[in-house]
Amino acid sequence: MKIFDLHNDFLTSEKNYKKAYKKFSKNVVLPAVVYSGNLNFNEAFLLAKSYLNFNKNGVVAFENIGYFDLDLSKLLSLKPLYCSLTYNDENKFGYGVNLNFPIKDEGVKVGKILNENGVFVDVAHLSKRGILSLVDNGVKVIDTHTAFTSIYNHKRNIDSQTISAIIDSGGVVGFTLVSYFLGESPTVETAVKHIDYFVQKFGYKRLCLGTDFYGSDSFCKGIANYKSLIKLAKKLDSYGYNKYVIESIFYKNAMEFFGKNFN
Repeated sequence: MKIFDLHNDFLTSEKNYKKAYKKFSKNVVLPAVVYSGNLNFNEAFLLAKSYLNFNKNGVVAFENIGYFDLDLSKLLSLKPLYCSLTYNDENKFGYGVNLNFPIKDEGVKVGKILNENGVFVDVAHLSKRGILSLVDNGVKVIDTHTAFTSIYNHKRNIDSQTISAIIDSGGVVGFTLVSYFLGESPTVETAVKHIDYFVQKFGYKRLCLGTDFYGSDSFCKGIANYKSLIKLAKKLDSYGYNKYVIESIFYKNAMEFFGKNFN
């Protein structure tokens, strides 16, 4: 079973990312995400460049580019798949999910520059008002790892208005397996309820996977790695999802959307 994972933090969560990468199946396609954490921009840049030197066919992405020393030209030279402007709190570009305010002018400016260079803006950690105002300003966005407030109300989840805005901007949504976003003691069936909500309301073509493996300490019961995703596929099958739709959510949708970057 092929998998395209929009969001996986192995690059900054693992002490030896090369060893971690070699464990991934050849059937798994993923951007290597640089989480800002305690890194300054130069450190993040060198880490991403090191990975691209290690994996000649690799693609990188950046989670939170609100570095005090950000060099946008250097960042763009790496041809990232996507970049998010904030983490959960405020920075020079806008406000994260902890502060529900609109995007800042600088965030709009940088978002448009990213788009002009073929880079999508990831709004996974951006406030709802930030997402909506970014879209209203014509910025193309995606959400790489989230779940849905209609099933479970969590600050990192998105509602139908936000999903519609992302889709209208031309973007896709990555569904995460992080337990905190899914519900109380979530099972595989809980995950399917989130997926089924999205598919019934918005169709399946804009839904992808964004597991956040290596980026959290708790996942949906029974699913904590790529091999165990077969459990999710089987549960979807039991709900009446056909093979084509399951393969689309797991791989085809993202590959068609981002495929030009993975030739």
